[in-house]
Amino acid sequence: MVVVGDRAGGLAAADSQAAAEAAIDIVKKIGDQLAQVEAIRNGQIDVMRAALGALEADASQLARELDALFTMLGAQRIATELSTRLERASATHASLERLKREQVSAAEQVSRAKAEVEEAKACCGRSTSLRASIRPMCSLG
Repeated sequence: MVVVGDRAGGLAAADSQAAAEAAIDIVKKIGDQLAQVEAIRNGQIDVMRAALGALEADASQLARELDALFTMLGAQRIATELSTRLERASATHASLERLKREQVSAAEQVSRAKAEVEEAKACCGRSTSLRASIRPMCSLG
C-alpha cells in the first residue's frame, strides 16, 4: 500500500505541478497582453502629442504670417482671435453685400428717373411744336 500511496502522492504532486505551470503560463500571457496594451496606449498618446505639437507649430507659423501679435499667443488664444476676426470679416462682408444691393436698387431708380425725364422732355417738345403750330392760328383772330 505504501507503493500505491506513493504513486497517488506522486500523481497528485504532478497534477499540482502541471496546474501551477499552467497558471504561470496564463499569468505570463496576461502580462504579455497587458504590456502590448500599454505599448499601444503609449504609442497612441505619443502620436496624439506629436499631432498636438504639429498643430501648435502650424498655428504659430500662421500667426507669424498673419500678425506679429499672435506670436506671443498660444494655439487656443490664436484660434479665439482668428474666430473673432472671422466674425468681424463676415459682418463686414454682409454689410458690403447689402450696400451692393442698395447701390443696384439706387442705380435702377436713377435709370427710371432718367427715362421719365427723357419722356417728359419728348412730351414737352411735342407740346412746344404743337403750340408753335397753333400760335399762327391764334394770331388770325
